[in-house]
Amino acid sequence: MLTARGLCRLAAVVCFARRSASAVAALPGAGAARFHDYDAAITECVGRRALLEGRQVHARMVTAGYRPALYLATRLVIMYARCGALEDAHNVLDGMPERNVVSWTAMISGYSQNERPAEAWDLFIMRISEIMQILGEATIPAAGSRGLNQFLNDGLDLDDDMEDLDSDADLDLESSGEIVYAM
Repeated sequence: MLTARGLCRLAAVVCFARRSASAVAALPGAGAARFHDYDAAITECVGRRALLEGRQVHARMVTAGYRPALYLATRLVIMYARCGALEDAHNVLDGMPERNVVSWTAMISGYSQNERPAEAWDLFIMRISEIMQILGEATIPAAGSRGLNQFLNDGLDLDDDMEDLDSDADLDLESSGEIVYAM
């Protein structure tokens, strides 16, 4: 287990690696790296937008058979997205057994920040559709409501809703924020 002193030393090595070989050089030998080691190396790569080094850290994780926790996998998505490697970011997202709002937001933001708004919008719509499916599976058997079932079968028509928002001067931002947070 890495102690606080070990983390400080690792951070110093990572900072030194900035001027020398790479953040990968800061990782312990094969199989010895742990969560904090990978987190420090990925954080350094995100901060410097060091795609090559980030790929090396990710490759080290894969080679060592290390399955990153949700947090580290999300950090990989962020690292790839910030470096402009959106396909790699999306591959990491697709390979995650569990995703949360931060994971989805990282990928959607990556598309948006890399001037790919169509992909950002498509991913957002896909996420909304997944939420609606989960709601349908959870509430239809419990409530037996034909109204909700009909709503889900009709699907979302977000384009019409967006046009309505453009003309609605009394938009309730608090409730719209709650909807986005629920994702």
